[in-house]
Amino acid sequence: AQPRLCSDPNAPPTAEHRGKPAAIETRGEPMSRQQTVHITNGCVSLDDAGFVEVSFKRGAHPNLEDAREVVDAVDELTGRGRKAPLLVNLARQLGHSPEARSYYADNDRANELVCKVGLLAESLVAQVLGNSYVKIKNPRPPTRLFRNREEAISWLTEPGA
Repeated sequence: AQPRLCSDPNAPPTAEHRGKPAAIETRGEPMSRQQTVHITNGCVSLDDAGFVEVSFKRGAHPNLEDAREVVDAVDELTGRGRKAPLLVNLARQLGHSPEARSYYADNDRANELVCKVGLLAESLVAQVLGNSYVKIKNPRPPTRLFRNREEAISWLTEPGA
């Protein structure tokens, strides 16, 4: 079977891929390579630029178990306990459950793995969801909302990240 890219989070993970890093895969952008962990409702990837990206399947409503899978995948990809910037693509998903949002904002382990968070919100619905999360939950790592992927990546990978 051909490895799936994180840009295809709608493909269901197989038993072979769920929770395990896939081989390093090319994203299709020049010189961009990444390692990917396929989770139940999407995938988590470590880009060669040093940031971790989370993408969910179309129509997903991530819950507490999904949040735990994301944190486990980030830990696995970054080398167990090393902080990394995180890009969360809010496209396609319907918003996280209250339990998942609380887990990301309040869980010590989740916050020990992330140095800053960029929320990619290209649609109006995603922008409302992202703004609500930032204002209500006040997450510990610096968190910003972006409408443009390149701007988010630039902020996440700037020196001092």
